[in-house]
Amino acid sequence: MRKLGIGVMSSFIVNPDYNERDFAAFREYLKHKKPPLPVFWVLTPIPGTVMYEERRQELISENYDLFDGLHSVLPTRLRLKKFYRQYFRLYMSAHLGRVLSVFVPRKKPIGGHLSLLAFFRNVVLVLGLIKDANPRALWKDHFEPPRKPPSKKPSLGVMEKSGSKIGDMTG
Repeated sequence: MRKLGIGVMSSFIVNPDYNERDFAAFREYLKHKKPPLPVFWVLTPIPGTVMYEERRQELISENYDLFDGLHSVLPTRLRLKKFYRQYFRLYMSAHLGRVLSVFVPRKKPIGGHLSLLAFFRNVVLVLGLIKDANPRALWKDHFEPPRKPPSKKPSLGVMEKSGSKIGDMTG
């Protein structure tokens, strides 16, 4: 792919159930495999998927602003702050060397360079997660009002408009 000039990114899912050993093994894997431009997402059951229905009772928040792949909306095995610290270490271990290699004349790293601006933006984002990792802030009743996911099936039956009923839209 590189020979053809095609940029490649590697996406990985971080399970909220990871413990410190799991994160260490993940960092070791990245160190040896050196995947191109790794991106890390926290496992997030997306509304409308089978996983969402299977794990809906486990959700610690129904605020859909947090369903961004960075926030954990499932319970974490580690305390939340510790989980995000490990997440930060994972990100730093995968990208710091790439960013610093921009300033050191040597062979281009596998997968290319992460731009300095993108690196620092991501560092600030993840540090913000650590700073704001307040488990109480994630409980369901904390947010006013939580955004609801789009409904699965739009209603095509009887609809009401200004007090009068409109007939079946299907014909």
